[in-house]
Formats: sequence, structure tokens, C-alpha cells
Amino acid sequence: MKQPPTSSIKDSIPTDRAPWQPYCVPAITMFIAASVAPWFPRASYPVVYSLEVVIVAALLVWYRRVFHQLKWTLTGTIAGILVGLLVFAFWIPLDHLTPVHLSGGREAYNPFAAIPRGSIRDLFILLRFTGLALVAPVAEELFWRSFLVRYIAKPDGDFSQVDIMQVNWTAIVGAAGLFAVAHPEWLSAWLCGILYTVTWRRAGNLSVAITAHVVTNLALGLWIMHSHQWKYW
Repeated sequence: MKQPPTSSIKDSIPTDRAPWQPYCVPAITMFIAASVAPWFPRASYPVVYSLEVVIVAALLVWYRRVFHQLKWTLTGTIAGILVGLLVFAFWIPLDHLTPVHLSGGREAYNPFAAIPRGSIRDLFILLRFTGLALVAPVAEELFWRSFLVRYIAKPDGDFSQVDIMQVNWTAIVGAAGLFAVAHPEWLSAWLCGILYTVTWRRAGNLSVAITAHVVTNLALGLWIMHSHQWKYW
């Protein structure tokens, strides 16, 4: 009998005493940094955010051994791009139909008004896009999809040995719900989390979900720069 396809993400990295660390530490660091950022004067936001990007990127490099699970293919990349554009297409319109923001709104930051020096402003915008479209998608997909979805599916076992293609809808919807709570645009984020996970489950490759997340965030960033809707920044 022909065996069903299996995901490449029954992880084969060396067993750690804390196998969750590569999947969780970068994202948790990012969440903590975002939580404490409001404690600092608003004028220091570029410095605080830039430090966050550098630290989280360094952690991703430190834990790079988990990247073996990423297998980039043309078909997967195209699928990720299409899903990412789909999420971008409904993210803002759906948020406009959502009257309540569970985690509060974002504090608008207009770099053109806040940073008078052009060279410093350009450097910050470059770092902002690096964090938005490169660092955050990798860190978040490792946590929300690669770790949390599989942990919910098998909380009493080794999550790293859970095949994403065998994950049930309870885990998918539940993890997406937690992903939604972490975003002011909760309804958009909930549907986004489901789509990213389903895309990964169908492809059996986390790189597809990362590609989708990169495309969504990059498109949102470019839209914000064009429309000056800084409340989404």
C-alpha cells in the first residue's frame, strides 16, 4: 500500500534538554521587548526597536540549527506568496469591521514627523522593514506554527515529533486564537493564523508559511508607507 506523504517537520535536530528553546526564545524575547517598549519615552522608540531587531536576529542565528526543516521550492514559494497576498488583502478591511481591539490599539509612530534627520530616518525605516518582513516572520512562525500548534496537538509528548500533516483542527483553531489575542487586529489575525497553518499542513514545509508571513508583512509595511496609516505601524 502506498504510504501517505509525511511532513519534513518531524524534527531531526539533536535532542535537547529543552527542545522548545529554539522555537520559543526568539519570539518570547520579541514579545517582551514589545511589551516594555511603552515604558520608554516615545522619542526613544527607534533605538528600542532597533535593539529588539538586532537581539532577536542574533537569537535566530544562535538557534539556526532548526532551519534544517526549511526546504525552499518554487511551488511552495508561489503558494506562500499567494497566501501572503490574500492575508494582506483582508487584513485592513476586516479590521475596519471589527469594533473591539482585544489587546488595545497600536500607538501610531510617524518616522517622517518624529525623526528630522533624513539619514537617521532612512536607517530606522530600513531596520523597521528588516524586523517587520524578515525577523518577525521567522521568529513568529517558529513559535506560533512550528511549536504552539504541535504542542497543543500533543501537550503530553515531544512536540518536535508531531507531524504537522497529522495535526487536528482543534490545535489549528486554538493556536490561531492565541495568535489573534496577541494582535489588535484580532479577527484578521485569527483567520491569518488558520491560513498560515493550513498552508503549512498542506505543503508539509514551514518555509511556505514563513514566505506567506514575509509577503503579508512586507505588503502591509509598503501600504503603511504609501497611505501614512501609521496606527498600523
